[in-house]
Amino acid sequence: MELKDFKIMGLLHPPRGRGGFAMTLLMTSLISLFSFMHPVFGAERAGDQGFGVELGRPTALTGKIWLDNQWALEGVLGVASSELDVHLVLLYHDFGMIRNSKSASQFFDGLLKNGEVPVYFGVGPRVLFEDKSEVGLRFPVGLGFMPAKSPWEFFAEFAPILRLTPSVGFNGDFGLGVRYYFKAIRAAEAE
Repeated sequence: MELKDFKIMGLLHPPRGRGGFAMTLLMTSLISLFSFMHPVFGAERAGDQGFGVELGRPTALTGKIWLDNQWALEGVLGVASSELDVHLVLLYHDFGMIRNSKSASQFFDGLLKNGEVPVYFGVGPRVLFEDKSEVGLRFPVGLGFMPAKSPWEFFAEFAPILRLTPSVGFNGDFGLGVRYYFKAIRAAEAE
């Protein structure tokens, strides 16, 4: 499927001007990400895929695939201010930041006893499709909760956005969300 196919389907305008390359890059990245994300079952975190919803700005469908035990890719397709909002973000998760902080670990004691509480940071392209589409870089900072022995993740995040087109400036996103995880299939250990 090519970008022109999306124009034929009425999903987006062809890329033009300063933001054209960024929109093409974002759409290609999202199509590539979602083309190999499918529900499968198996073991540990690398390759695991989570799908869910986020409420806020944008209100969206969200997908996340773990690259290893700390890094993940998140793709979001949603609506912000009645416009299509799409972003793809590379996220780093620090699982020890809350646990190793005396004051934070006391505050989150109940959650820490029942699961993991990662702090995460990231960066990635974001496009808000409207008459003059906005293209920018998104820098999310968030807090997750992954209950022990559960396929669910709950999260809250704030994301400053460096807007590059149609004018340079700053925006911001925020959201509360939940994802359900499917485990990745792992190769059997050789005996």
